[in-house]
Amino acid sequence: MHARTTRTGHLGLLTAVAVGVGLLGVPAPAGAVSPTPPVIRAMPDNVMVNTQTTLVGTGFPGHVSVTVVECPVRSWVVMSDPCDTTNPVTVTTNGRGRFRSQMTVHTCPGGTRTGPGGPAFLCYLGVVRPSGIDTEALQPWTSIVVTYP
Repeated sequence: MHARTTRTGHLGLLTAVAVGVGLLGVPAPAGAVSPTPPVIRAMPDNVMVNTQTTLVGTGFPGHVSVTVVECPVRSWVVMSDPCDTTNPVTVTTNGRGRFRSQMTVHTCPGGTRTGPGGPAFLCYLGVVRPSGIDTEALQPWTSIVVTYP
């Protein structure tokens, strides 16, 4: 299974329009570089429960603290808090906005069952951010399949 990259929502579309057309409809100068949205990858992206995966993050601001959590869904109502709070990983990005860290993947309670054969669940690893008036979402996120013996 291949890891999914992030979703950027309306902000990503707005950034693409602003960079491609330029602010206020003025064409962007030749050679202008578009900002890269943050991305998180998990390698491997199919692991046995209670084992580690390597998280690789790029496109973040430099020298910031980033906390990655494991969740069964990508967005939720604020008070429901579905994510596993026992295994978050907090890292500091380097000057280029990158990080690499190990994360022990747990059970992802409530994850979507996937695939034939033994128990396997689709889970998400990402950074929690407000996404609406009463909602939060993982932005960026990556998917991972957690299997059981």
